[in-house]
Parts: sequence; structure tokens; C-alpha cells
Amino acid sequence: MILTAVPPILLALGRDRPKESEEARPRPGQPKARRDTLPRLRHWSEAFKTTPFWQLAGSYFVCGYTVTTVTVHLASHVLDLGYPKMAAARVLAITGGVNIVGILLIGTLADRYGRKNPLALTYFVRGLSYFLLLYVETLSGLYLFSLLIGLSLLATIPPTSAMTGDFFGKENVGTVFGFITLAHQLGSAVSAYSGGKIFDLTGSYRPAFLISGLLCLGATVCCLTIRESRRVPTPAPAASIA
Repeated sequence: MILTAVPPILLALGRDRPKESEEARPRPGQPKARRDTLPRLRHWSEAFKTTPFWQLAGSYFVCGYTVTTVTVHLASHVLDLGYPKMAAARVLAITGGVNIVGILLIGTLADRYGRKNPLALTYFVRGLSYFLLLYVETLSGLYLFSLLIGLSLLATIPPTSAMTGDFFGKENVGTVFGFITLAHQLGSAVSAYSGGKIFDLTGSYRPAFLISGLLCLGATVCCLTIRESRRVPTPAPAASIA
């Protein structure tokens, strides 16, 4: 029912190119909030020729891989440790709940302090979470993993999508971010298959967790090498006195 109701609402309320509000326009003497680091694209396909596109797509491939490692294989790992199904459900529930905090926190940091460092931090925390999972077998340890991975699991979305707009322009963000998301989904597909295959070959999910942790560290380095323009905060307009 929700999926049926949402499209008409979006069609009724959405606008392709909203008019710029007076508040959003920079006032005389104020610096712009952000400068593009790439020339304006004549066509969205030119994004494929740029380094930032492949940095974002590559790190987002890792995001898809490591997200699916949790969503597909974590519950089976908890059951494999001998815990009941409700324990596995609680581990996943904690992860999903903490996601809300992580998305809002990283999104806010990305707006205030630039995109790439919060994004790199997200992958770093996720990598540490997977290294922790290699050693924990108690429920308390699994819950701690859920808290850490939950903070980082979907928090990559705000800075990745925002940087797509910063680099390639808001008129191209839908198409370019769509291709970056394709890399994410390819990573998800590889993870879903490879994690199960690894378990069949080794009898354990730990090698898959190790691979995910190492990939996250690689994504951390990849994000830190992104050449992002320095963000200059725009001063708030002075309140008028009636």
C-alpha cells in the first residue's frame, strides 16, 4: 500500500528544477559554500573519464559488498555460533536501529566539515567492526559489533551522494549517482554469492568477514585521496530589526 501511495505524492509535490529561494542565494560579499573541483560537464557520460567518479564508485562497491555481508550472512553466523533465532534477530535489529543515528550524524558532519573525511571515517569504523567480529563469540560482543556496524552501515549514502553533486553538478547527480549505485549493487551481488561459497568451502563466515574488513580499509584510503575543495561555511544572514 505504501509503495502504491508514494509515487502519486511525489508526482504531485516534486519539481524537476525548484526555483532558487532568496535565502539560498549568496549575499554580496559572502563566499560560496562550495566550489566545484571539476569543469562543468557537457554530458553526464564525461563523468566516466574522471578520477573522482571511479573513487566514489569503487568505494561504493565496497559499501555494497560489506553491507550485504551483514544483511545476508550475519544471522547465519549467529546461528552457527549456537544462539537461537531470536538472538540473531536482536543482533540485526540493533544494527538497523543504530543506522538512523549513523546516517544523521555523518550527514551532518559532511555538511559542516566536508564530505570525504566523514566518508573515510565511516569505512574505517566499518572495517574495525569486521575485525572485531572475527574474535567475538559472546552475545555481548555481537551486540557491540551491531552498535559499531550500525553506525556505519548506511552512513556512506549522504556524503557519497553529496560529493556526486559537488563534482558533477546537480543537473547530472541523478544519472551519475545511479551509475555509482550500480557499483554498490554489483558489490552486493558478489558478497551474497561469495560469502555463501566461502562458508561452503571453509565451514565458517570468518574469512568473508576478514575480506570485508580489508576492503573497508582500502575504501578508507580511497576516500582520503579524493581531491575535495575546501568547504567555506556561509555566514548566516543577520536578523533584521523591525
